Amino acid sequence: MFCGCCREDLAREREMDREDEVRRDGVCELAVPVLPPPPKESAADAAAGPSDAAVAAVAEKAAQAERKAAADKAVADKAAAAAEKAAAVVAAKAKVAEAKAQEKQFADLLQAAHEAFGKGDWDAVLAAYTDALALQPLSATAWAGRGGGRLRKGDMQEALAELDEALRLDENHLFALRDRAEARHKTGNLDGAIEDYNKKLTLAPADGRALCGRGEARLKMDDRDGAITDFQFAAQLSYPGARELLSAARAGK
Repeated sequence: MFCGCCREDLAREREMDREDEVRRDGVCELAVPVLPPPPKESAADAAAGPSDAAVAAVAEKAAQAERKAAADKAVADKAAAAAEKAAAVVAAKAKVAEAKAQEKQFADLLQAAHEAFGKGDWDAVLAAYTDALALQPLSATAWAGRGGGRLRKGDMQEALAELDEALRLDENHLFALRDRAEARHKTGNLDGAIEDYNKKLTLAPADGRALCGRGEARLKMDDRDGAITDFQFAAQLSYPGARELLSAARAGK
């Protein structure tokens, strides 16, 4: 048997022998062990790509973004449509207001022309109707009024041109028919005058001025009986001068 000291010596010798053995083999048992490399991705895994869950997540995010963009566009389109509608309403109201203002101005000019007509102020008549035509160039009434003013001022050719325009716009305009008949009568176009008088009196028979005008034209065409009939009717309407014309026609003057 060994004593305690001997046992320690023997253990120390064994330990030293192991260290020598390790040094001889070139390996140190106390070295950190080398970990194996992580497994490489197989060719099959690489070919398979992302997992279905990852693909679904990406697709859902894309769909959410698309839905948000569509919702934002819908809101923007709605706002733009509302703004456009509001602008259209404002423009329409402005247009209506402008039209009403022009209508009032036009009516005021016609009234001024009518008053000037009653006074025999032909220059004022022509000025008012000229301004009215600047506002409404397709007004048969304004053309007829200015043509009538020119007729009474003695400008026959200008009167005929403007009365023609009035009747082009409104073939049944009563004042234009009567005044053109007078202008035709005064320029020697008796057939044209009778034609206009006939149409005027067909539309409005109780017109003493037109009746007397047609009666005078008939006298010049040697139609005394027709003239007397017209003068009689005008006299019944108490048209000024009709009785005198009737008496002259009956007397053969």
